[in-house]
Amino acid sequence: MVLLGSISEAKKYPIHLTNGTQKWSAKFERMLGEVDPTTHTQSVIALVPNPYTSGNATLEFGAFVSAEMHGEMLKNVTVIPELALQQNEEVYLLNDGKLTAKPVRIIERNQGEVFVTGLNAREYVCVTQLDSFVSEMSVRIQKED
Repeated sequence: MVLLGSISEAKKYPIHLTNGTQKWSAKFERMLGEVDPTTHTQSVIALVPNPYTSGNATLEFGAFVSAEMHGEMLKNVTVIPELALQQNEEVYLLNDGKLTAKPVRIIERNQGEVFVTGLNAREYVCVTQLDSFVSEMSVRIQKED
């Protein structure tokens, strides 16, 4: 996952566009509000000054380009349902029939999902809303029919 940071931070860096051997420099303008539900990505609007008269490289309307942007590469990002997030930026983990709290770092919230770091692929996150929580409380998993 690549995190762009704030919009004002993203506007400080140029965006490099390419199409084959043609290249253009663009400026970050804004992000579209919609998130693709499959890829969890957002589209970016970039301004290309003089797209039709940049030397011999003409950027035609509707052309597909590759974009290179400045951002922070994040590793070990997990997407969890927002309802799994507890107070104090914690999640409840199931381990050997007991629940424990574990802190996570929230990267972004988006449409009912939370992007976090601090979890690994072998941990089971509790998504059930609990009336109360005590560390090491015993729980059992109910199997669905």
